[in-house]
Amino acid sequence: MVKSMELGVDVKESDKVYLEHLKKVMGEFTKTNYGVELDIPVMWSKRLTRKWGYFAYKKNGYTGKVEKGSLKIVLSYKLYKTENKDIVESIAKHEALHFALFRLGEPHSDGHPHFEGELKRHGLVRTGVTSKMVGIGGKYWVWTCGDCDKVVIKGGKTRKNYGVGYLSRCCGARLKEQGWQYLGAGQDYL
Repeated sequence: MVKSMELGVDVKESDKVYLEHLKKVMGEFTKTNYGVELDIPVMWSKRLTRKWGYFAYKKNGYTGKVEKGSLKIVLSYKLYKTENKDIVESIAKHEALHFALFRLGEPHSDGHPHFEGELKRHGLVRTGVTSKMVGIGGKYWVWTCGDCDKVVIKGGKTRKNYGVGYLSRCCGARLKEQGWQYLGAGQDYL
């Protein structure tokens, strides 16, 4: 195991410690504001790449009732790696709010006016938080300026050939396809 310089503990242990901290923050939030005990599992997922987290439960297909033990909150492991701990706590509370409203039998879906009103009332982040807001980068298909190597286009792989007929705004040069690249939050150059 690799030792963390900040905490002096194994990295695996420190991510568990941070998850317990987030669970405590979420529990205090639900208990104080809604009188609901956070008694469900909260876990990291390294497979979550498009969302920062979610609240989930399963319903029985025959009875329509929620299956016992199926409730959980899952947070993206990318949140563990960010420096912006305030937004991480806001995202965690957002997911805890889904749970609290679910327990109270109130509308708990993203986009529902009641849920959105509760987010606003508590000053929590809404759905659609970007990687830049969180302060972490990602893997992108990159096109750069042919002269200065500034990143001009980044995103999922596109079928469009930006190398023919497209010029960069910075230097007026043709674009170069760089392929998949790992970019940090706000990174402008390769």
